[in-house]
Amino acid sequence: MTRRSSLRSVIVVVAVMTMIAAGSGYTTIGDIDSGPIDVFDNTAEFVAMTGATQIPWVTDADAALPSKPFGAGLLDYSCDMPGLVTPGGAATVVNPSGNWICYIGAGWNAAPGNTDPQPTGPTIMNNGEDDYAVTISFGYPAHAVGLGLLTNAAANETVTLVFSDGDELVVDDADLGTVGNSFEFVGFRSVKPIAAVRVDTTGGATQNEGITGIWTSPFYVPPTTSCPTGQYFVSSVGTGTATPVVSLATAAGYPYELSTSGTYFAGGDYRYDIQADAEYSQDAIQRLNLLPWSDLVNRYESSGEGLLEMMVDGGFVEWGAFSDAHTYSMDHIATGSTIDFQIYDIYAQNNTGGLCVEAEAIALRSISGGGQIIAESFEPKDKHPYKVSFGGHIDDIDGTAHSLDDGCF
Repeated sequence: MTRRSSLRSVIVVVAVMTMIAAGSGYTTIGDIDSGPIDVFDNTAEFVAMTGATQIPWVTDADAALPSKPFGAGLLDYSCDMPGLVTPGGAATVVNPSGNWICYIGAGWNAAPGNTDPQPTGPTIMNNGEDDYAVTISFGYPAHAVGLGLLTNAAANETVTLVFSDGDELVVDDADLGTVGNSFEFVGFRSVKPIAAVRVDTTGGATQNEGITGIWTSPFYVPPTTSCPTGQYFVSSVGTGTATPVVSLATAAGYPYELSTSGTYFAGGDYRYDIQADAEYSQDAIQRLNLLPWSDLVNRYESSGEGLLEMMVDGGFVEWGAFSDAHTYSMDHIATGSTIDFQIYDIYAQNNTGGLCVEAEAIALRSISGGGQIIAESFEPKDKHPYKVSFGGHIDDIDGTAHSLDDGCF
């Protein structure tokens, strides 16, 4: 079989259809529920265009699983029933028949033709028909999933993508283009999050077909749902434009360092589309194309720069340059007995999570009483602001009084 282009697109259309785009080298199929899907057969291009990384993999097929059901004469394998979990728990691979599932290594010595080509490292294979249910086990689905395959002579696979909303898209063998008795790769990039992948193969009862590796896009950062001690949680969930207000007690006229951290999901086309922090956001299209977080919400630019941002005292503020850690701080003078925090949205009922906030008083002293004030005494080494009136003592912000020596300090 002749391989096609290393990148092919699966595009959503109203009716299911198949066509070959003239001169394009890719197959276009459609499903109204899936959204756009890119199908890759080249690992390097898949990684470069999706940012995907290979999940941790076992290094010793012989010791990876607890059972050896096929006798002592066979080497470099181990099995379990009916599934296994990859190191670190990134993926669960299940034999849907309930039969044995095994790691088979380079030293596998079954009869000639049992597995061709010979594995070069631990490879997941089933006893009997080699059908696989591969589930990505992290809590927030991936936007790209890739599978390394060791194919049998038939190389006839069907891959079903299961999305986070339960919809499914079947990618047929004709659109995968794998060749027989070879090390192959199939990868999928989707605007709609992929929660699971099922691989259905043919001829596995005669000759093994296996999985040599699994790649996923960078995992979602889970939304913030709680905060460390001393910080306060501001929920993004509300109704329409009404979102919760969190008020922290302050002293009017005094400066505070305000801090915020975390991310939340703001719905969009589906629940985990737009992810936002206090100032910036990134939707699935931006993630898909490895585009940076932006101040304006992608495709909602007309709603203004403040959409999805953390407001302070009912107004918009600038939290500074984008932080990969999603942590920001700024100085703010309290105008009343509280500083109020609120996430601004126009459709808050489909949001998930929230942000953490803190208001920490900046070291402040006031000068009151009588006596002469020496000008140069107003240049404290720590550069903290002083609230000045004529007097003979200095008061810390906590009310502690400190006597002045001849009005100088």
